[in-house]
Amino acid sequence: MNHFIFFHGVGIRSPFWNSIVPILEEKSLNYSLIDLDFSSLDNAFQSSKDSVRDIIKKYPDRNIVMVGHSLGGLFATYVAQSLGDDIHKLILIASGVAPKRISVKAIQQKQINILYKTIKKFGMQMMFKGYLPSWLTQSMFFTKHSSNPENLELVMTDLLSDDGWEEATKDCKYVLHVASPFILEAPDHEDDLIKPAVEGTLRVLKACTANQVEKVVLTSSFAAIGYGNEQKIYDETDWSSTESSIGAYAKSKTLAEKTAWNYVEELSDEEKFDLTVINPVAVTGPMLSDDIGTSNTLLVQLLNGSMPACPKIHIGFVDVRDVAKAHIFSMTSEKTNNQRIILSDKELFFAEMGKVLKHAGFDKSPTKELPDFLVKIMALFIKELGGLTRSLGRVVYSNKDKAKGIFDWEYISAEDSAIEASKQLQSMGLISE
Repeated sequence: MNHFIFFHGVGIRSPFWNSIVPILEEKSLNYSLIDLDFSSLDNAFQSSKDSVRDIIKKYPDRNIVMVGHSLGGLFATYVAQSLGDDIHKLILIASGVAPKRISVKAIQQKQINILYKTIKKFGMQMMFKGYLPSWLTQSMFFTKHSSNPENLELVMTDLLSDDGWEEATKDCKYVLHVASPFILEAPDHEDDLIKPAVEGTLRVLKACTANQVEKVVLTSSFAAIGYGNEQKIYDETDWSSTESSIGAYAKSKTLAEKTAWNYVEELSDEEKFDLTVINPVAVTGPMLSDDIGTSNTLLVQLLNGSMPACPKIHIGFVDVRDVAKAHIFSMTSEKTNNQRIILSDKELFFAEMGKVLKHAGFDKSPTKELPDFLVKIMALFIKELGGLTRSLGRVVYSNKDKAKGIFDWEYISAEDSAIEASKQLQSMGLISE
């Protein structure tokens, strides 16, 4: 008989319990809820372990199955590692926790410093030191949004390590490479973004060659197309200038994509596979978890009242569901073979998007623009603005003809996408009403 122990994520305690408990009661499952206090992490790890140990003592005849949601997965993994064979199974849902590293990108911005301090205090070597039981790694899977979870296999890899890539691509006909670091603030060193983007892309492509994959779909970005050159309507023939001061993210995406095209070009006819590159603009829209994504972080900044007005920034927007559909369509369509494709619904100034959101009922959404000099001063104190200052005052448009000629559906509008995402962010407690 199983006994489920649940660890909730950051900022979603009540919504998580409210959604989970009725299901557990309906199915007459045995369960316990671990109440995590993320504001006092000094005692949270030990108290979590003590709570689980008490549950094990109370129900010695039950198989303990721990379920960690988002940052709750960090605590669940720590407890599982500490108690070892007393834990029957560990399930991580929408979690950034993985052996050898923890992805902090998924955690809402105000919690990142706390997470860093936690990692520094406990240390990855301690948390993932030595033997990891097979049940732990084999039972890490996503459940809520997969219609066939039994067909999903997770293989742990690292963009900066050679280990595991050939195993991950073994017996694959198609490979979608979507992983690349993206943060709003300027990194301490540009290689923090460039190395994993470029080296990770090469590792994926080499593994695909070794396993005779038929086609690869690579997620690049409009940042690899429309930065560092004169203002114009950009299309797929354009490349961002890495010789200009375009920022670490744009440089990383440009170099990674060029690396991919050059790699495939140099393959022999026997080794060559088809390549499609998707170049989306800023991606908004609803989330499958509390990983809000970097682009949706822009919406949080617009809506939480922390900015009195908007930077004068003009960017394109596209809904995440259209980006996903484009990847799947491209995976099996010969029409996209050896093409790079811009994905964008429309371009808007931040202030224009602010007006859309204000009209939708988000009263704190700013509708006026800040002078450029003031944004640059603010960027000295607000790190998230550091990566945006290069775009101040630029008006950027993209040619959308290629995508419209290939993809046979109507995009979700930028306005509807942002409103839907904003309502979800509000329900997650990231935006006050």
